[in-house]
Formats: sequence, structure tokens, C-alpha cells
Amino acid sequence: MTACCGCMVMEKRIKAADIVRDIREGLSDIELMAKYNLTLKGFLSLLRRSLEAKILDPSEIATRFASYEEILIDDSRTIPRFKIQESIQIQEYKRPDIQGLLTEISENGVRIQGISGRPGDIKTLAVSARESLGINPLVFEAECKWSSREPSGTVFAGYETKRVLKGDFSELVSCVAKQNAEEEGSFLESEDPTESLDLASCLIEDVTESGSFSFRGIRKTWFGKLLQVLPIPALLIGEDSHVTFSNKSCERMTNASNGSLIGRQFSSLFINEKTAAEAQEILEKVFSTRKRHSYLGVLEINGNKMWGRISFQSVRMGVDRSVLVLIEDLTYEKEQLIRNQEHQQELRNEIAERKKVEQFLRESEEKYRSLVENAPLGIISVARDGTIIAANPTFLKIIGCVGDKFEKACILKLFGDSGARTLFRNCMEQQSVLCEEIPFTGAGGNAFVLRILSTPLVDQSGETIGCQAVVEDYTEQKKSQEILLQTARLRAIGEMASGAAHNFNNVLQIVMGNSQMALTHLEWNNLLEIKKNLTNIVESARLGAETVKRLQDFSRTESLETHGRKVFDLSKTAAEAVEMTRTWWQGMAERQGLSITLWTELETSCPVLGMENELFEVVVNLIKNAVEALAGPGRIVVRSEARDRSVILQVQDNGIGIPSENLGHIFAPFWTTKGTQGTGMGLSSSYGIVKRHGGEISVRSRQGEGSIFTVVLPLVSRRESCTQVGLKEQLDFRLNILVVDDIEQIVNSLHEALTIRNQTVFRALSGSQALEIFEHHQIDLVICDLGMSEMNGWQIAERIEAISRTRGASRPSFILLTGWGSEVSAFDRHKHPVDHVLEKPVDLNELLNAISGLVTKKQV
Repeated sequence: MTACCGCMVMEKRIKAADIVRDIREGLSDIELMAKYNLTLKGFLSLLRRSLEAKILDPSEIATRFASYEEILIDDSRTIPRFKIQESIQIQEYKRPDIQGLLTEISENGVRIQGISGRPGDIKTLAVSARESLGINPLVFEAECKWSSREPSGTVFAGYETKRVLKGDFSELVSCVAKQNAEEEGSFLESEDPTESLDLASCLIEDVTESGSFSFRGIRKTWFGKLLQVLPIPALLIGEDSHVTFSNKSCERMTNASNGSLIGRQFSSLFINEKTAAEAQEILEKVFSTRKRHSYLGVLEINGNKMWGRISFQSVRMGVDRSVLVLIEDLTYEKEQLIRNQEHQQELRNEIAERKKVEQFLRESEEKYRSLVENAPLGIISVARDGTIIAANPTFLKIIGCVGDKFEKACILKLFGDSGARTLFRNCMEQQSVLCEEIPFTGAGGNAFVLRILSTPLVDQSGETIGCQAVVEDYTEQKKSQEILLQTARLRAIGEMASGAAHNFNNVLQIVMGNSQMALTHLEWNNLLEIKKNLTNIVESARLGAETVKRLQDFSRTESLETHGRKVFDLSKTAAEAVEMTRTWWQGMAERQGLSITLWTELETSCPVLGMENELFEVVVNLIKNAVEALAGPGRIVVRSEARDRSVILQVQDNGIGIPSENLGHIFAPFWTTKGTQGTGMGLSSSYGIVKRHGGEISVRSRQGEGSIFTVVLPLVSRRESCTQVGLKEQLDFRLNILVVDDIEQIVNSLHEALTIRNQTVFRALSGSQALEIFEHHQIDLVICDLGMSEMNGWQIAERIEAISRTRGASRPSFILLTGWGSEVSAFDRHKHPVDHVLEKPVDLNELLNAISGLVTKKQV
């Protein structure tokens, strides 16, 4: 075996001598590697050995090494000049998840473990600061020259530095070089490491079967020199498990003084009993089996904790056996690993949390979709431009879109003419929740009422992106409200009946007294007094007519149309409401033995524009509410005034007041504190009426002290409110007028009033008589009563229009007289050929004005 090894050495020396000869003959590196089938690594190794053996002089290869001076190449790989003694972490810039370790470095290149690449790849690499080494942060670009993967799976790659982006690359090289110099210098302090160790003589024999190396012929001190130059901590453990040797790296890393570790129990170097027991078990196993082992654990020496990889190797020096323990400090790597694991765990937790959130959002979306799809109310989404972009089946059913297909054009067409678009636009512009009741005609032509609650949709920047609306078919509820409202009105009429009767008795008393006095003055031929008596009778009749009209309007089920608005004095209306309700509240107070005082503070002129009967109803409701709020003797004040551009009406009482928690509900439909005695529609109806007149209604109340209800309406100019037309003495035209009524006295009075104004009047007491007159005479105007037994006014108007059409002539103007004026809707007026409707009793001036207006219209 020895001879064989000697031959092997001789062969290499002969090959080296051949190469030396060829070098001196001038063969190039490429020619030498080709001739002897050498890789660049083998060629460089051979040259180094030749220098060490002094076969070659350094000057003979200076030019050959000059090309490798800046960066050493190994099999086209970058071979750094200095090995890294302490772990230096390196990573791809701005990619902390791709990390590695610097293993070697030169002036213009690095060798990295853990960051792979392909030759030619340009990477930006970063080295973190290391205070222990004096390394500052460094960022540089490098080109991958080679990359390989070890059988163990570890990746190595060589990179050539291209340019430094941050820091000083040379400074890092200097720090590593200085570290290596310090390693060598610390050894020189005690022993000379340059003394050649003939390792060949100690490795002549083959490895034993047990795996131990035989170091026959090597003195212990020589072996110590070998361990001293190792860059990692090394210990020798004797068979008694005590430390027999520690190198400088171990003592420097653990801040131990020279030789202070020798003699310590090996297990005492570990941080806890469990780790110590495991390490001791491995040590004993290595002694018995002489097989290599490794162990990962935490050591604690002189208070310094270190997490490392501990390698156990059985060695024999003569008859003495020991275990060589090499400690690789992985504390920094462990910290990085832990941080990476924590980071990965955070990422896993974040991913898991995101998955939970996504799952929750999916489930919420499904629940929301199911809720919307199956909701009993219509739900729609509206875009910023007012386009309906989504609707649930209930909404499609409400508006009459049959089928599952969502036809936007159909919906837009149906919604286009309704007030929904205005509601949506106001909702988005004001960014507020709005609710309105809107009349609507569906696809089938059916008319109904929609109640729409619109909510704006706002993004994170505060911009409105659309709105969402809940749509309810409110037709039946609306009908129920109207029935309850009508019930409340009828109840109020019943309560005011005695007041109306009282007023009528007063009117009849005035009529009777003035009639009797007129007859008396007639006998005395006192015309001036007769005129005064007749004027009183006319005024009393007008008051009686207004009382009847008030009751009719109060009991109606629908609002009068806009064209029925007029300018009137709200103070006068309030006074009439007080008188109309007086007998009711006085009678109720007398029955309960109470004393109720009601006085008025009404300004003389408070003109407003609107439906007088509706605002009369508001005043009645507020008076009734005030009376019912009195728990005992009390007072009520009704006041009005014109202030700035508003008319203010107040009804104040000193009753029980309203609890603060109920103030927000008093104007809501059906809300009442009177139990079965109330419908909850009085104040709700008043609120709606005031709103329709462009006004506001509010309440201030304190429990136990009373309440003040305030109505604010727009003020109308006094000039407009005082416009009046005097009685026409004569007319500027002559007409043939047909008067139709089944009451002869009415026909005769109209005949007399028109005849004396130069009009030709034909009288008819029935529909058939009227048609006969019309067929035989040229009639310009028909004045006809609505309610007659044989044929009503509508029918007569239609028959006259048909006769005129047969003649090929235009129909005459038609004025309809009725005792149910407020009951006649605009629909009925447009449905029949009627030009004007007047309520009985007819004021002569009003009739003459109507006739003049029709003549003027026809002339135009």
C-alpha cells in the first residue's frame, strides 16, 4: 500500500516536471490544459503545488497568473480570493425572501451559497451591515458566471461585480482580508503555523473499517497546530467526557480565556439538561461506534449562547482515542431562519385571514343576493346618470314587467314619466335619504301608488356613485289611509254638526228678519231701506252657502286640483274654523264640567294662495287636538300674523303637553296616543296639506306645560289678494242662452237676471225639453244643472254635442251648475263637453264673469 502510494506521488511529480518543461518551452495555458487533459482548476492546482515544491520559480508563471490576478477563474467559475470566516448574509435587493451566504470574495467577484442564477444574468445584490465585522450596507450589480447544485441540494454560484450602487465593495473585501489576517496572527502569537506539516506521512494508511483516521507518527502538538488554524471552534473530548483541547476560534467566540475550557465536562457546555443529555448520548455513541454524527443545539459558554451545528468525529492518536467536536456558529442564520419562519407564518396567517375574509364576503354576497332576490319589496340599483342597472323580481312584478328577462328599456319607459327620476336625482345631489309616494301607471295600464325610499351610494372619496331604492306598492295602504282620513273627517263633521246648525239658524234668522223688514218698507215705499234689507239677505245667503261648501269640502275624499287654488285671508279662515267648532268644544266642556277659554289674536290681513278648504281642515284639526290635550280647565289661543314673507298661524294650549320621546312621531300616519278614540290621521293629514302648500308645520311642547303648533305659509302680495271685480250691470254682447234646471224658481231667477242684461233666454225644466229647444233654435250658451231626474247635466252636454256634430256646426259653450262642486273632479270635466263648473248657490257676479270669459275665449 505504501509503495503504491509512493508510485502515485512519483507519477504526479513526473507529470508536474513535464508540465514545467513545457512551460519553459513556451506552451500557453490552453495548450497545456489540452495536452494533459486538465481542467483550469487542476492546472492552477498543479502550478501551486509546483511553486510549493519549488520546482518552479514564481517569476516563471507571473505572466500566467497576471490574467487571474483580479479575479480567479475555476472551470469558468469565479473563485474569490478570500474565504469568509464569519457568516455574511447577502440577498437580492428589495427581495428579502431570496437570501444566501457569502462564502468567498475577491476584488471584483463573490461566491454565494443559496442564490442561484444562469450565466449572464445580472442581479442586484445587497449586504446588510455587520457591526461585529465593521461592514457597512452595500448594494451592487453583478453578473452570474456560473451556478451549480451539490448532491445535498445546496446551490452555489459565482458572480462578477459590475458596478456598486451603494457603499464600498473594496471596504467589504478589506474587512474579510483583515479578518483572515487576524486569524493567522492569533496563531503566530503562540506557535508558528508556517511550519510545514507532512500530512502525506500521516495519511499514508487507509481509513480503518470503523471510520477513524490513524494519525500514527504525528505528535500531539502538531495536531494542535492543525486545529488552531481552523476558522471554526474545535474541541477535543477525552473518553472521560472532559474537554482536553480548545482552539483559538472557540475561545474567541465564547470570550473564554486561554485554556479555560480544558477540563470542563462536555455536557456542561449546553444550555439545559435535555440538550446536554442528548449531546452526551451522541458523544458516547461516537466513542462506541466511531461513526460520524452531527447535532443541532444551543450551547452556553461563559454566559454566551450560541445556536450551532455540532459535528462529532472519532480520532485516534496512537492508543489514545478522542472525539473531535467542530462547532459551526449558526446563530445569525438561526435568527434569520426564525425571522423568515415568523415572516412566513405571518404570511400564512395573512393568507388564511384573507381567505376567511374572502369566504365571508362570498357568503355575505350570497346572503345579500338571496335577501334581495326573495325580498317582498322591490329593490333597485340606480347609476349616477339615473339609469336603473339592477332590479329584483319583486320590483319587476310591481311595475308589470312579465318574465325573468330584465329589460332596462321597458323599465326606463315606465319610470320615465313618473317622479322617480326626480327623486333619485335629488337623493344623489343632496346625499340624503329621501322617501316619497309617487303615482305610477304600470305596463298593463293600471294606476297605483309607489312608495320609494332612496338611499345614496357614496365611495371612499365622498363622491356619489348612484343610489339604491326600496320600492313598495303603496296603493292599498294609501286607500286605507284615505278611508281612515275620511272616517276622521266624518267624525269631525258630526262633532261640528251642531255648530253648522247654529250657523244656519243665525243665517235663517237674518234672512227672515230682513225679509219681513223689506216687506214693511215696501208698504212704506222706502226703497233705500229695502235695498239695505235685500243686501243683508244676499250676504247671509252667501254665508250659508260657504258653510255648506265648507262641510262638503271637509268631507271629500280627494284633494281639489291645482286650478282650484285661490288667494284668501288665512285669518278669516281661522276665525270661521273657530266658530264652526265652538259648539262642539263648548258642549264637550259643559258635559265634563270644565271651563275652556278660546280667544283669537288674528291679524286683519294674512293672504295666502292655496286650497282654502284644506287649510280650514288644518285649523280644525289643530283646534280639536288642543281641546283634547286639556286635562282640565284650560285656555286655547289661535293667533295669526304676516311676518316678512310668511304668514304664521299658531294654535297654543296649556294642556298636558307631549313627552319628548313622542315628538318625532306625532306627524306620522296612524300614530296616536288616544287608543281606539283616535285614528292617528289628523296631524298626519295636516302635515301633508301644509307641505303641499309649500309651508312648514312644527310643534314645541313641554310635558305638563302645553304645546304650540306653528304653521308657516308663503305670503301673497296684498295687491293680488285685494283684487275684486264689481257686479256687471250690462254685458257687451248679446247671446241666445238656454237655461236648464228642474227647479222652476232657479230657472226664473236666472232668466230675469240675464234678460235685464239684454240676453235672449230660453227656459227648460227637463233634459228632453232642453234638447227640443236646442233643435229648433240657434243656441250660443247652455246653463244647465247637474243633478236632474230625467237626464243629468253630463248627458245633456253629450247630446247637444252630438246634435251639433250632426249639423256640422260647433257646439255651444256649456256651463254646469251643481250643488256638489267639490265632488266634480278634473277627470269628469275633461271627459264631458263642459266648459265651466259653478257651485250652487251661484253668485250672479261669478256667473256673469264666467259667461264673459267663455265669450272672450271663443272670440280668440
